[in-house]
Amino acid sequence: MHLTQVAFLAIFLATLTAAYARGGRPERQGGALLLAAALVTPLVQLKMFNDVELGIAAVDTMLLAALTWLAVCSERRWPIFAAASQAAAVLTHIARFKAGPVHGDAYGNLLVFWSYPVALSLLWGSLIEGRRKAGAVTVESSPTRTPPAGPPVTLARDPKSLAMRGDDVALLTQLLTLHGLGRESAKIASDLIQRAGSFAAAVAATPARLQSWGLDNRVAEALAFTRQTTRTSLKRKLEARVKVDDIRDTVDYLHSEMAHLPHEQFRVLYLNARNRLVHDEVHGIGTVNQAAVYPREVIKRAVEVGAVGLILAHNHPSGDPSPSRDDVVMTRVIVEAGRHIGITVIDHFVIGVTGHVSMKGTGLI
Repeated sequence: MHLTQVAFLAIFLATLTAAYARGGRPERQGGALLLAAALVTPLVQLKMFNDVELGIAAVDTMLLAALTWLAVCSERRWPIFAAASQAAAVLTHIARFKAGPVHGDAYGNLLVFWSYPVALSLLWGSLIEGRRKAGAVTVESSPTRTPPAGPPVTLARDPKSLAMRGDDVALLTQLLTLHGLGRESAKIASDLIQRAGSFAAAVAATPARLQSWGLDNRVAEALAFTRQTTRTSLKRKLEARVKVDDIRDTVDYLHSEMAHLPHEQFRVLYLNARNRLVHDEVHGIGTVNQAAVYPREVIKRAVEVGAVGLILAHNHPSGDPSPSRDDVVMTRVIVEAGRHIGITVIDHFVIGVTGHVSMKGTGLI
């Protein structure tokens, strides 16, 4: 084995180790892509680089596409550099095809050369991510703790611009800063989104979960205030009028209430003859995969509040909003019970983290 091969193997192993030990999900995905390409390449090599290696060219092209996808979908910088270097490797194959007879060693060595910046880009990204994780701090539970002294944190002048850029950490940082967390806000925000998985899941985190992560009452109060503000804003739209032919506001409200719950919940929105929300009630709270629902109680409550229309909703904590057979059967029982006394079930929405399913829209009711 040549010295250059030993050097590349050492860099490659260091890159994979760093990606899986210190990197996040994008780094692990990048490591899996490089490992797959490294394993497949010897299997498709046919001509010892004396002619265009079509098999290796195909592998390099697919790797380029995957790295490009990773650069677009993630917020990391390293996939951009890796994709640019991989593009040079693909161009090498094209140049070899156009050039005619070329010494095989020159062709092969040039392909190996472009592998170095690809691997080093991933190594750099993994080390950066590892350092970011190490720098994140959590706050010990202490209701009376006061913010540390220091210079004030400068807030963004336009909060909408943060949301438009999708800068979740910056938006959450500003929220925590406004609730008195001072210089700790940025690190807490980064750590909180990392743990929860997304901005929405972070805001929906329960006080018990926040406490288990070592975050104090000020964080819980800030997130609770945000949840309540969002819910009130969305609910006021429904109280003004529910457009049966345009359910976006309804779905937004239900998603904010139910999508990130750790248990299943069954909720009913009661509407009057003008399609205005007159009552919102949770009829069942269950385990991670079921909640007890009593159709008689749903209809009885509709009569009590003077509702003539119902919007049913329940969530799937698994994240998959596909209705089960039991969901459909239960819904049809409520539809039939309401039909006899002039109460209409407008729709039944199944809410998941990734989206929702309308039973009416899918023809199940």
